Amino acid sequence: MIRPPTDEHPHPAAALEQWEFGWAASSEAGLVRCTFGPGVAAFLVDLDLGGDRLIVADEAVPRPRTGLDLRTDGLWASLYCETPYEHWTLGLEAFGLRLDEPPPDGVRWSDLLGERLAVGFDLEWETTGEPVGLPDGDGYRQPGRITGEVLVVRDRIVVAATGWREHWWTLPAG
Repeated sequence: MIRPPTDEHPHPAAALEQWEFGWAASSEAGLVRCTFGPGVAAFLVDLDLGGDRLIVADEAVPRPRTGLDLRTDGLWASLYCETPYEHWTLGLEAFGLRLDEPPPDGVRWSDLLGERLAVGFDLEWETTGEPVGLPDGDGYRQPGRITGEVLVVRDRIVVAATGWREHWWTLPAG
């Protein structure tokens, strides 16, 4: 599947657009999701670190003018396309919550309770295969490998895992 390099970046005409990166290793798993809606962005990091469940979430981040750098109180996140369809850099400095149990389905992120902790990461996503178009609209999914470090307070967790990413968008009707 050949896609133009511009499909890696935000689509200004999109009514809704989402980038998602995920990975799983023997004892850890993670998900990073950035969603653009009308005038606002939502950001989620969900980490299962071998028994510790950490969530970084904000449903009302000001949408950046360009790119995928999100900044608000207690959150700095960057998703940067180094080379289209080959290499992305993911960065995070934020406050997150350590949860005692997984959040129930449908709960608002702002209603989660847990221990507030400093969370960060410096991760690299690199392709291991070609992008595959999504069956139900504009977008694609691509296999890859995630490497780097997750930081929780003073702890460093090395990440080297099989991963994937997905990018989709919807254009307004009309």
